[in-house]
Amino acid sequence: MMDAFRLELSGYVLSYTRGGASLAITFSPMKPLAVTGERDVWGRSFLLKRNFSVLGIVPLENDWYRGEALHAYFKSAAFRTLLAAHDRHIFYGSSMGGYGACAFAAAAPGAIIVAHNPQTTLDTRIVPWESRFPQGRRQNWDGAFRDGKHGVDRASRALVTFDPHERLDAKHADRLGNAATFLRIPFVGHAVPEHLQRMALLGPVFDEFVAGSWNASAWRRSVRRRRDTRAFLRNLAGRATTPWRSNTIVKHATAVLGHERRTLLEVACICASRCHNGEKLHELAEELCRTGKSGRPIGQYWMVRGLAMMGRHADALALAEQSLEYPSIAGQLMPLIVPLAQHAGDREAGERMLGRVWTPVRAAWVDELRVRLTRAFALPRQ
Repeated sequence: MMDAFRLELSGYVLSYTRGGASLAITFSPMKPLAVTGERDVWGRSFLLKRNFSVLGIVPLENDWYRGEALHAYFKSAAFRTLLAAHDRHIFYGSSMGGYGACAFAAAAPGAIIVAHNPQTTLDTRIVPWESRFPQGRRQNWDGAFRDGKHGVDRASRALVTFDPHERLDAKHADRLGNAATFLRIPFVGHAVPEHLQRMALLGPVFDEFVAGSWNASAWRRSVRRRRDTRAFLRNLAGRATTPWRSNTIVKHATAVLGHERRTLLEVACICASRCHNGEKLHELAEELCRTGKSGRPIGQYWMVRGLAMMGRHADALALAEQSLEYPSIAGQLMPLIVPLAQHAGDREAGERMLGRVWTPVRAAWVDELRVRLTRAFALPRQ
């Protein structure tokens, strides 16, 4: 068996690194629009440190692994030979990669699956309720590996982690029934691996499940640590749809964060935004700007949002353009450029701002926003 190989298929790069006797097959999650070029194998260093051999499946586009060349490889003698050279097979991925892990495990019956917030399929005939990921839903969902449920059914065991309050993630998990073990982590959103990593639990979750020493009740206790993480508090604030809930969340954040004024104000800003209280949001954002150099950029971002909620679109657009001097919030401001320019009736400012945020990495994203800006001004104003 070779120590390493790289196989280029139409639309994919497969990269193998030999480690130990167990083989982990990893599937990359969806590539953000702002990221260009080939990515590294998802989870490779994490797995090599655990003495796994690693086969990484890296798609060049967000096609939900629907390419015929990839399907042919997983049905091939070469893949069966690779499986035979290892004593265990673990399929590992998150979101789009979680779908890949579940679906392609069907090619290795008896495998172990670890999938973070996966989609089971984007075949609209099977999941007509799935409204996300339009690029994935447009793929050809005929043929092999179309439903991750089939792979989970054929696995020796499968772990699926998800936020039960992410409605569509929960519906995908429900499709798997009793065939999977579930780790529910409320109020962390669709980025479960990142939150587990912040809680220093990503490695232990993987290790214990793969080793067969999973203790469900112990893990339910462990994930309660999320309540003390800043990311959890921000995500929880995103659920503040009423003033009562907003006040409750801010009180909890105050108890957890103590004197961390900047983070507390961020949580309060998110709550005000979710409650559509533009005046309160603007007030909090001004206070956040006064917390120092680190607080000013995010404070100005929330001031832009607050001004927009109050209907002061021209002021919001002007402040957004001024705020582009802070690279740390340019990415957050980009989705606001087109609607602010449209409501303010200032296409020239929108074009100017898109020119300022352009970088080679963001080229595709900026091009898409330019198309949206053109369409916005082609429509009659309401």
